[in-house]
Amino acid sequence: MHKFKIMSISDYFMGIGLKRNINHFANMVKIAKSDNVISPEEIELLVKIS
Repeated sequence: MHKFKIMSISDYFMGIGLKRNINHFANMVKIAKSDNVISPEEIELLVKIS
């Protein structure tokens, strides 16, 4: 028998927000990599926002 966790609305929206933040960060990494080189300045910025 399967047990399902009942998720509150705040948990649901927190999950959406977290996924959105991860996607935004992944897009920033893709932009930094777009010239095939991630400069030290870009790395520093990515570390600060991670």
